[in-house]
Formats: sequence, structure tokens, C-alpha cells
Amino acid sequence: MMTLLTALLGAGAAHVALAAGAPGGPETDLAGNTSQKLPISMRLTGPTVASLRYRIEDRCPGGRRLRISAWGFPPLAIKGSRFSGKFTAQPPHSATSTISGEVAGERVSGSLLDRTRSPKTGELCSGSATFRLRPR
Repeated sequence: MMTLLTALLGAGAAHVALAAGAPGGPETDLAGNTSQKLPISMRLTGPTVASLRYRIEDRCPGGRRLRISAWGFPPLAIKGSRFSGKFTAQPPHSATSTISGEVAGERVSGSLLDRTRSPKTGELCSGSATFRLRPR
């Protein structure tokens, strides 16, 4: 399985691939929105966060915006109710995504950080958002 970060700027699109793994165990599907009012979802599978999918809007130099869609991340271990992960795109793409969060029962909250090089302009763009998820 591969992860694709899709960066959209105007009519241009780039796909960024990351390695991924497979989850297992009891499941709870969660969904919500980020502080940017964009969708985010994941699955709690035993002691892991799996099936992470989200959108985030990065700001580029000069005020441009780069909309990122990301999915297919490897499972993240939940330790002491917390999880985190940092993911770097495979060349020739240039992107880094960082997520951290806390599980409280069937609810999850946390933050996202993204840095992606715009495929259209070559500029390094970045964005951050917080999120809260509930069972679907």
C-alpha cells in the first residue's frame, strides 16, 4: 500500500508517495473537521490509529494557497492515550507531514503540520491545523 499526498494548486496536481502498513483489531471509525474547516478521518484499531485521511491548506510565499489531500499513512501506535508521527515524501517530491493527538474514549483531538513544495512554483508552502473527531 502507498500513501499519496495530492497537492492541488489551480489546475496543477502533484502526487507524493509514502510507505504504508496494515492495521488490525477492533475498529471505531472517527470523522470531523480541522480548524481550517476541512475534513479529517481515521480509524481506531486496537492500540493504533489507522486509515488516516485529511485535507489541509498550506500558505505559500506571496500569499498563494496550496490544498493538500493526504491518505494511506501507516498505522500510528497509541501509547498512554497519545500518538504522533512524521512522514516524509519519497523523491522526487518534497513534502513532510506531522500529526500528533490524544485519544479520550472514542474521541480524538490533535494537530497537523504540513510542509509541501508547490509543484507549480517550486515554493515551500506550510500549513497547520487542529482537529477534533467523533465516531461516525
